Amino acid sequence: MAELYCNLPPTVRLTNVIALALSCVALTATAQNTNTNATRSLSLRDALAEGLRKNLDVQIERYNTVIARFTLESALGAWDPAFTFQASHRYDDSPSYFAVDKLNQDFPYKADTDTLGPGISGKLPTGLLYDLSAKSVGINNARTDFTGASDFATEFAKGPSGKYFDFPGGIRTSNFYYLDAGITIRQPLLRNAWIDLTRQQIKVARKNQQISEVAFRALAIKVATDIQLAYYELVYGRENVKVQQVALQTATQFRDETVKRVKAGELTDLDQQAAQSRVETVQSDLLLAQQLYIEQQNALKQMLSDDFNQWRDTEIVPTEDLIALPEHPNRMEIVENALTKRPDILQMKLQLERQGIIVKFNYNQLFPTFDIIASGGMHAGNASFGAAADDLSDINHPYYSVGAILTIPFTFKAERNAYKASQALQDQLILRMRKLENDAYVQVDTAAKVLESAFKQVSSRRAARETAQAALDAEQKKAAAGVTTSFFVLERQSLATAARSAEIRALADYNKARAQLYYNEGTTLEKNMIILETK
Repeated sequence: MAELYCNLPPTVRLTNVIALALSCVALTATAQNTNTNATRSLSLRDALAEGLRKNLDVQIERYNTVIARFTLESALGAWDPAFTFQASHRYDDSPSYFAVDKLNQDFPYKADTDTLGPGISGKLPTGLLYDLSAKSVGINNARTDFTGASDFATEFAKGPSGKYFDFPGGIRTSNFYYLDAGITIRQPLLRNAWIDLTRQQIKVARKNQQISEVAFRALAIKVATDIQLAYYELVYGRENVKVQQVALQTATQFRDETVKRVKAGELTDLDQQAAQSRVETVQSDLLLAQQLYIEQQNALKQMLSDDFNQWRDTEIVPTEDLIALPEHPNRMEIVENALTKRPDILQMKLQLERQGIIVKFNYNQLFPTFDIIASGGMHAGNASFGAAADDLSDINHPYYSVGAILTIPFTFKAERNAYKASQALQDQLILRMRKLENDAYVQVDTAAKVLESAFKQVSSRRAARETAQAALDAEQKKAAAGVTTSFFVLERQSLATAARSAEIRALADYNKARAQLYYNEGTTLEKNMIILETK
């Protein structure tokens, strides 16, 4: 087990003793965890790949693209033809009655009727409805009773010999087959002609699928940006811990030298107390830096995995350093990227196109219904099914019909108000698009200026760190020569540590500003060479 030793002068107050003891315990625990936890080296590219594959938000959003794709396929099913087949049996026992249309007596009969027939019906993308059908009606063992017929019966009642009612027992038995094959179509010419509800739903579903893919891309860009920001913060946290460790080493070394000089009578107890206080302050700063580093570790782990337990005891070791490569974004180029690649603007364009489909449909509904209807086919009938089938195939008995249906609502109130509402929503979406474009202008302009400022700060912070370090070195040499006091040395140590932290903070901020610029112009995936798969 790692052991940490803390030397305390007798003049340190009780509160300082307690605080320092707690610091020692925390440092010991940190050392133990470092020895027992596994580590995993991770580059930024690896972090992006892991996050976009395992991040729960990404997995959830990906299902929206799947749902939208299935919804579109479902809507396209409206154009699939339907096959039908009917089969029925009917038994009739009809009494005798006077048939007005025939102006004579209709004799009582009993009959079994079997009806069979297939059919195919559906709808074409033009809005045309079609129905192809074939039917066979077989009247089997029809038994007509002529025993109660009067002398006014028709010639139809004569038997084979030419006499009336000489069927055996007065009962005529017969079979008859009726066959029919034809097609019926209905084509709208005004309302539902160039667009109808089915075509509207299909077009809207297709736009919704495109919107879901853009929304998935938007989330992927956001997650990738968040991962980059968290990664840079983690690198900063690691480097800041190193800075505080160096500061603690420097402060401890100065404290030990001060103790020796106090014993030699060169310095006073007050100098020793000041040196010890500096050690305690740096220890506290180190603990805070380590705490922030742990928090940054967990923040990144949460983005990289769908199961935090798999990462809980693993320390991520970022393999990349914070560097500031000069970048000079072209204002016209980043604005063009924002207007053509930002997912929120692309989504709004698709929403406008989707609303245009709805406006077109509602406008079409302002017209009256005027449909052309036509049907045609052939039929045949015979006591023999084979003879009837031959007769049908020879098209000896064709039929057809042509007509039109006109329907005009009295007011069109529902249709007119639906059209006006869809137009108002379209106008609202146009204004939202203008606002998004204006926001994009502002955001990319701000991000570009922040990036330029951040790069300048890196140079300034580096110069400040070099100056502070040179001042510390000079002050330490003066202290060794006995021409300065501990106060000035400790002050220089504090300033040098702050300058080191400020420099790495500036480096982290520059890299974060660059990632933010890519996010605002919608090029995060391209800049990191990431190809999305939505399926």
